[in-house]
Amino acid sequence: DLRLEVIEQMLVTASKSLRLAFIAPCTEATGNLTTANRVCGLLEDLGHKCILLDCEKLQEGFDSSMLSGIDVCFVLHAYRSGRLLFHEGHLILNPSTALVLIFGGTDVNVMTHDEGKMRVMTNVVQRACRCVCFGDSMVKVA
Repeated sequence: DLRLEVIEQMLVTASKSLRLAFIAPCTEATGNLTTANRVCGLLEDLGHKCILLDCEKLQEGFDSSMLSGIDVCFVLHAYRSGRLLFHEGHLILNPSTALVLIFGGTDVNVMTHDEGKMRVMTNVVQRACRCVCFGDSMVKVA
């Protein structure tokens, strides 16, 4: 299901407070940062602990131990954020960590035209337990 409500229901019914990571492009004054802050706020309002990680700053120095103990990892943008979760084609995320992908418009409108980026996004989609799109037009393309 590609609707945010499915994710919210999953987290509302969680029997314990979860440790969550949210990886996103966090450039100031952008829709990505606004979305990341809103979703993290919602998750924290539900009683979960959420850490926000900027994928742009992590590109050079990402260490998989940053996600140690995380129950659910959210990524905003299949390519820009999702590529951090793979090293030499292998997923570095703990197998017990749920992965939730939130597609960005750039994913479905631009990145799909590049074979290498499409391969990365396909890997992220295949590993995700849930994928989310904002809007019916994105659902049709995704």
